[in-house]
Amino acid sequence: MAARKVATAKARQRVQEPPPHPEESLFGAYEHASMRRLLLASLDTFAELGYHGTATRDIARRAQVSPGGLYSHYASKQALLERISHAAHDGMLARMQAARAEGGTSRECLGRIVRTHVGFHAKYNTTTRVANYEFHSLTPENRAEMRKLRQEMERVVAEVLNEGAKAGEFLFADGQLLTMFILSLGIDVSRWFRPGHRLTPEELARQYEELVLRAISAPKATSANGQPKANRGASR
Repeated sequence: MAARKVATAKARQRVQEPPPHPEESLFGAYEHASMRRLLLASLDTFAELGYHGTATRDIARRAQVSPGGLYSHYASKQALLERISHAAHDGMLARMQAARAEGGTSRECLGRIVRTHVGFHAKYNTTTRVANYEFHSLTPENRAEMRKLRQEMERVVAEVLNEGAKAGEFLFADGQLLTMFILSLGIDVSRWFRPGHRLTPEELARQYEELVLRAISAPKATSANGQPKANRGASR
């Protein structure tokens, strides 16, 4: 009889548990479930109300904890935004670096980077939207940390573009501007993409990859004698 009661209680608890958050995997580094629950609750609340429109009691209510329970894990609302921003920036940079490390031609490398960047912003659209559009809400110290990570992302893209230009694979006039353009494409995806879109994150990323590569691939021109012409490099 006692065993049956325990089984019934466990079954009831499973029914009452909310479904997993679609972006929870990005916060897997946080061991305690209670910490992840607070982060995800703050993420959804910031996305809905904006950082400055959110009170800690709003987050606590969504997470189904007391305000005191929130402060036992995070000292402030800013600490929650900083963790969300770090999860987005650290996760994005690590994936971009891994995409580059796979090697291949510059064209193949840039294609993977674009797919990775766009796909990440689509898959984790709420996290990246909050991280990007609440960037100004971070403290100066936290903004400086995130800016360093963004500069590393810019460096990954810029170096591949330069390598491709030198190898005759890419043709463009301004590498710095092109780097900002490519990264802005992914950032904007987080603004409008939502689950249930007619394209999956992977399909969307493939289309963006094709658009970028088509735009900057050097033409395969030939000289009068039928030999390939040397492609002009591009400055950054």
